[in-house]
Amino acid sequence: MDAMSKARESYDLKVKATKSSDIKNSDKTHIEQSRIDNILGDCRHTIIEQLDLAWTAIENIDMADCVIRSEHVGIGVRGPSPKFHDFKWLLHDLIKRLSNDTQNAFKNFELAIECIKEQDQLSKRNIDSMRGSIEGESGPDPWQDRD
Repeated sequence: MDAMSKARESYDLKVKATKSSDIKNSDKTHIEQSRIDNILGDCRHTIIEQLDLAWTAIENIDMADCVIRSEHVGIGVRGPSPKFHDFKWLLHDLIKRLSNDTQNAFKNFELAIECIKEQDQLSKRNIDSMRGSIEGESGPDPWQDRD
């Protein structure tokens, strides 16, 4: 027992607890807030605005009578106009759906960033809490003098 007591550091290993502030930058999640603000601000506004302008502008285009010709040519007086008209509405609906999907994608991006930040803060608190419990040794001193 005396030998163990004299070579205590060989048996009573101390591990230094990690502080959340000790974690190297390369190990951290890096969030560049200025880029996020740009994406969720100006970029979002411009992209959604342009998509909305596109699908609303399509509504004002009349393609039902874009071709008028002799009834003896091809497939009638209006030729392929009905197909162009159908395509117009297909394009309209696809762009409108894209606008809605893009708005949802921006919101999901915003929520994901929020979640990452919250989780990062929680992880820091947990690491610091664990460090406190590691450094705050409790229980009897195993190396106390027992004579």
